[in-house]
Amino acid sequence: MDNAITRACQTGFWLLYDNIGYNTASTCLSIDIDTCSDLGSCSKPSSLRFAGSPYVFNEPYFNLYHGEAYTGEEFAGNRTTSSIGDMVAYSIIITGVDSWTLFEGSDFTGFRVCAVPDQVYVGADGTVINYGEFFMLYELNLRYINSLKQGCHSDTVVSAKAVKDKREKEAIGGK
Repeated sequence: MDNAITRACQTGFWLLYDNIGYNTASTCLSIDIDTCSDLGSCSKPSSLRFAGSPYVFNEPYFNLYHGEAYTGEEFAGNRTTSSIGDMVAYSIIITGVDSWTLFEGSDFTGFRVCAVPDQVYVGADGTVINYGEFFMLYELNLRYINSLKQGCHSDTVVSAKAVKDKREKEAIGGK
């Protein structure tokens, strides 16, 4: 399937990668509701995967990725998790309306940050997807994630929308 995907019909939050196996220097995020379209801006992806709950649309859910920019191994779930095992996460997508507290240590120890999924996509039919995308953990002042708790359990609160706005401003040369 290398560079073979040129058009997609989708509902939800999808990640499209230049290379097979979710590894790339270029990841394209695509959010839509019951829409088919060409993937012109995504440059013929070779692999793709869904972010968010596979069970209930817009359910509070997290997708952790071993690499920055949502690459590599994935660990996902919809409930408080005291350890993500041997994997160490370096990027995260959260969906639904609930915040998640991210901990550097397992068993809810170490530095913690409350991540707020305050980005919103509204489909043509009015369906809402709430999400937060953090493609590098330094955006959250974290080195890595080893455990997470549903809800906000930290005095340090980071808005996904504010992070995205800052990222875009820096990309055009602003500070």
